[in-house]
Amino acid sequence: MRTLIVVALCALSVVACNKGGDASRPPEASAENTASRLVKNVDAKPGDTTTCPFSGKPFVVKAEHPRVDYNGASFWVCSESAAEQVRADPAKYLEGFDG
Repeated sequence: MRTLIVVALCALSVVACNKGGDASRPPEASAENTASRLVKNVDAKPGDTTTCPFSGKPFVVKAEHPRVDYNGASFWVCSESAAEQVRADPAKYLEGFDG
């Protein structure tokens, strides 16, 4: 029984030490580093990381992502369903949006 407890504690300590992150994920993909690499939405190009005006979350722009035009500017949106919501009420999502 004592051996079982020791083995269980060792296993837990190994798991606890590994909670730092996924080694397969490059460090530049972390949320902290993503924020420092955000490109203003209207200036973003495919491959850039910008903020979705609908969700407020960062996403990597792909050429197939939808765009919504408003007041002479073209905004990238993270999905077609989000773009539909923005098109339905563009002022709600784009007025004053500086992402």
